[in-house]
Amino acid sequence: QTAATQTVTVYLAAPDRGGLDHLARSVAGAVSASAQDRATRLRAFLPSDATHDTVANELDTLGLTVTRTTAWSVTATGEADRLRTLFGSARDSRPALRYAQSLPALPASLHGLVSVAVGGDETRPAFRHLGTRAARTGPATARSAAAVPPDAGYSGADLRAAYGAPDGHRGDGGPDPTVASLQLSGWDPADLRAYAAAAGIPDPVAGGRYTAVSVGRAPAYNAALDGDGDSEVALDQEVQLAVAPSARQRVYFAPNTDQGFLDILDRVRLDAADPSANLVAFNASWGLCEPYNSAAFVRTAETLLAAIAAAGVTTFTASGDSGSDDCGNGTATASYPASSPSVIAVGGTTMLNPTGATVSETAWAGSGGGCSALFAQPDWQPVTACTSRALPDLAMNADPTTGFAIYNRRYWESHGGTTVPGWMRFGGTSLASPAAAGMLAAEWASTGQQSGGYGDIHDRLYKAPVSAFRDITVGNNGAHRATVGYDLVTGRGAPRWNRLASTALTTTPAT
Repeated sequence: QTAATQTVTVYLAAPDRGGLDHLARSVAGAVSASAQDRATRLRAFLPSDATHDTVANELDTLGLTVTRTTAWSVTATGEADRLRTLFGSARDSRPALRYAQSLPALPASLHGLVSVAVGGDETRPAFRHLGTRAARTGPATARSAAAVPPDAGYSGADLRAAYGAPDGHRGDGGPDPTVASLQLSGWDPADLRAYAAAAGIPDPVAGGRYTAVSVGRAPAYNAALDGDGDSEVALDQEVQLAVAPSARQRVYFAPNTDQGFLDILDRVRLDAADPSANLVAFNASWGLCEPYNSAAFVRTAETLLAAIAAAGVTTFTASGDSGSDDCGNGTATASYPASSPSVIAVGGTTMLNPTGATVSETAWAGSGGGCSALFAQPDWQPVTACTSRALPDLAMNADPTTGFAIYNRRYWESHGGTTVPGWMRFGGTSLASPAAAGMLAAEWASTGQQSGGYGDIHDRLYKAPVSAFRDITVGNNGAHRATVGYDLVTGRGAPRWNRLASTALTTTPAT
């Protein structure tokens, strides 16, 4: 009988992490730099061919068969018992934990060469999605589903009006930006087509503006694996389409494991160097409280996130929907990857009267925020109530009671939908985060950019004048209150994208 086999992927250590971080910061805002230029600069900070050869040879010596390599990783297969002997058992290391951890051991011959090993016997989900559904009330009606029901939530036009964002249509013949999304669930893109038809937006699927990228899993919904994860995908992609209808969508699908998460980051880094992809923004609406992430996994993810920023892509992440208690254990904890210094952490507000003369906005109680236990205070972040990285950086509408209308037929049917078929109101910081990513891309197009993205914009966000934000001073998320100026519920406040574009998102090339 043939012995069972498993797969392990080892991610290589960054040869010059400090240099990579410096490069990621140095290109911030340099939208004049082309994707090719940035890729050339980034190449100097990748693991060398010699390191790849050494790792591959060591894996071969250990009795494994190398099957795939990328710039940052080497994948090999072998007998399951052999892999457990070499890399340990993730399930045995923390058996009571619901979420995935990296493999707990590294063979001595890989020390110093490899930052983390993932795969093996680890199959638990790595992250939770952060979309939150609002209860729909009222009797069933016979209204047509061919238009967005006015009582199902805000529209893209509502959100653009509230935050001073353009729709991104450009008349100069220049390229449209691409917004990338990390997804750890499959879905049915027919939902996106239905939303587009109802909202009066050209079908992005038929028009080629939607691209599904398989990174270890098929993009189709899988009932046994995905649960309600497809509602997260629907929320992300539909709100991006609504706020930036001309932007292209590039959606990366991977298994909900540590390896799936890292593999998407590695692929986004690679695609950012492709001029035809024209990646400007990247959204991740999946997160997990900081203590549940292994140090080796975080170290590797941070390397890849820095490389994505160095390639000119701005990453947005949802800050969490559990307020100040992200672990749900009664203590103040923050969410990862929102706490990463390489991402823009987006918190949540309750937003009313979006199209009126005065927008009413308060802090949403579910807005994730607080002091990171993983990262020191970055030099771009001013003094806050924390002695470490503070989050979020900014905030936008996230309260599901003032949420966004999405179309998700499967979720509607499986949760007893009784009103217009397929329509629901969703919220969460995973409404706010993709909306912010789409609005940045729309600003990029509307200001006439032709090549390259902004990269890490933290410096520019924190140096922007107070008039570029609507300060949120009412509300709390449990342990923290919204206050005048920066706070641990809404960050600098709600962005006014038109003012940010003119004061912070300039085209001055960095040295």
